[in-house]
Amino acid sequence: MDSPKSKPGRLTPIKKKGATSRAAVQSFFEEHKVKEILQDLTSDLAINQPADPKKYLYHKLANFFGFEPNNQDDEDLRSERTCYLRMHVECVGRSQTGRVHFIRRATMKDADNILFSAWEKEATALLHDVVAKATGDANGANDERSPTTENQTQEEILLEKIKILERENAELKKSLENQEKVKPSNEKETSSPSSNKTQDSKDGFKLPEIDPAFDRWLAEQLAASPPDVKDTEDFKYITFTELPPFTEKHQSLMRKHMSSELFERLKGVRTAKGYSLSNGMQAGVLRPHLGVGFTCGDQECFETFKEIIYPIVKGWHGFDPEAQEHRSDLDASKLVFTEEQEGKFRQYVKSTRVRAARNISGYSLPAGSSKEDRLAVEEVLKEAFGALPEPLQGTYYPLGSLSSEQEQDLQAGGFLFQKPGPMQLLGAAGAGRDWPEGRGIFHNEAKTVLCWCNEEDQCRIIAMEDGGDVKGVFSRFCQLSEAIKTAAEGKGKALMYDERLGFLGTCPSNLGTGLRASVMIVLPELNKDPKRLEEICRKYDLQPRGSSGEHSAAVGAKWDISNKQRIGYSEVELVQKMIDGVTQLISIEEELAAGGGGGGAPERGSGEDLAGTGGSGEGQAGESSSQEGFLSKPSVVTWMPVQQGSTSGAQEQAGGGGEKAAGEVMEGDKEASGKDGFKLP
Repeated sequence: MDSPKSKPGRLTPIKKKGATSRAAVQSFFEEHKVKEILQDLTSDLAINQPADPKKYLYHKLANFFGFEPNNQDDEDLRSERTCYLRMHVECVGRSQTGRVHFIRRATMKDADNILFSAWEKEATALLHDVVAKATGDANGANDERSPTTENQTQEEILLEKIKILERENAELKKSLENQEKVKPSNEKETSSPSSNKTQDSKDGFKLPEIDPAFDRWLAEQLAASPPDVKDTEDFKYITFTELPPFTEKHQSLMRKHMSSELFERLKGVRTAKGYSLSNGMQAGVLRPHLGVGFTCGDQECFETFKEIIYPIVKGWHGFDPEAQEHRSDLDASKLVFTEEQEGKFRQYVKSTRVRAARNISGYSLPAGSSKEDRLAVEEVLKEAFGALPEPLQGTYYPLGSLSSEQEQDLQAGGFLFQKPGPMQLLGAAGAGRDWPEGRGIFHNEAKTVLCWCNEEDQCRIIAMEDGGDVKGVFSRFCQLSEAIKTAAEGKGKALMYDERLGFLGTCPSNLGTGLRASVMIVLPELNKDPKRLEEICRKYDLQPRGSSGEHSAAVGAKWDISNKQRIGYSEVELVQKMIDGVTQLISIEEELAAGGGGGGAPERGSGEDLAGTGGSGEGQAGESSSQEGFLSKPSVVTWMPVQQGSTSGAQEQAGGGGEKAAGEVMEGDKEASGKDGFKLP
């Protein structure tokens, strides 16, 4: 979320006589553009899907509304209920108060927690109180259970209401505990394969609800699956004995290209590290909305299962591995970035970022990794970080050893990626096993370089800074990549690379360069016509996104513009295409500002149009993004987030400051059309 912090202030009175509370709220929302802000924040949360969404949202809102959490109240922050109560109290009286309540309602839509029901009612009353005070409307300004007095301040009123609520919640909790105690001992919770409830195996591994008939089949397959050496207490790999009876909801390229004949031929095949066809298919079977639907567990997968991977690559990238070869070039000095361009970028560009994934041969990828491989990868990366030259030197933070203060600091900067949930692609693919062992985050003191260890891929490299120094940011990115390559070679290893596919990674959508070079740029004139902006970007092989990701609003006319392709071009070529395309956007923006028509972009032959084939190749975290990890991004609506799977169709993978926590969605985190969901925070 790249919105400026709002300063504390009073609500602006709405000059509308005789307005009822409901009308006042509606007018208030329109005046303060609550719909747009809600759209951005719910998109941000939906993209990242953190393990503790309520706590995550609190920190994001704290930054957005211009106040910081009280570090002395760490224990309170661990309480979801107290966290939200404090958030509401601190935001009351500010011009964004209305947003807080409705954002909470949207993100808590599926919480199904009875302890929140009382606060739901109370929060509504509090919102009406605040709006009523701003409008001079007495209707709904007082809650019958906690009447106001002339001598009470707004804060005192809120604190009094909170005490009432806490007392009610304590009573509710006690009542629930009593109900559990009197529950008959022989009463068991059961769930048949045909029920609509989530199916659990004996070890707690959960199956999704997709379709009654399909759910029954899936439960039977899970029950019959033999143990897999990679299984953990909270995750089980399913062995499919037959081609899954895919439903209409299954949208992936894996489903499209997986024939019965191909399945039967490969179903018993495993790589030397034990990764099977069923392992690779599992995420696409359990998560119907994914657009790729297949994950790789090690380097050998790309040869062993190329009969399914190559068609996916061709369908996603518009690149034929059988007929084409990929090329790599990490020489930043080859970029053409004139003084005139540098000046324009300084004027218009707010921030610049370049990111890509790197993996080390000989070790499994996260979806199929063992504890031993994961820890070995971490050691190689720590050596690489220790050998970095100034000013790239920094600190590595193992996730399992973070103090609460370090966690808050990383989270506030958008750097912290979190354990993938079972409904996210990384979770469904098995990349969240043994969390947080072997995972960590590195950044330098200036926080202009960042690396994630063992999230979606073994290493996510991110170089970034405020402003438009694209050449400087790309140069740091190249240094990071070279340092990891050198460290791997010191262990007798090499980076995973294929002459046809380029750099290899967990998701087939993130091959080739796997690189995304982006700028956050302010375009007030082009922002008035987003469709035209998208058309211009398409002609220059660029991808525009709103400030909170794909299909979100561009708050403050800020757009995230990045290269669309990932494979078939070198890193230098892709960054150069981004520089040249953004230069043209700035030129058109200036023409429009001067009263001209903007001219538009000239027609150009760019070969096969990848706009609808996933040429962007993004798809965990972030930007996992921080993320750019495996995260499913729903389409954006005005008041409530769309149910996942409604339009989001590609792999969920996802960094901002950081990548994933800040919202980068990886290659797999895209819609079936192939558009990715990475965003700057």
